[in-house]
Amino acid sequence: MSNGLLDDLYLQIAPVIAGAGTGRTLADGEQIPMHLAATRAFANGVIEAHYTLQPR
Repeated sequence: MSNGLLDDLYLQIAPVIAGAGTGRTLADGEQIPMHLAATRAFANGVIEAHYTLQPR
């Protein structure tokens, strides 16, 4: 992501409860400008988020 090689990013987010300090970042803490293009919710609680990356 930090090299600008992506045009679109689809994330599927599952509703899971985790303890403190168990999360990880996608871009090693670097902020990458993105635009939320669309979302979709599934019956099992999963949410899909479609992001487009904005030019730098």
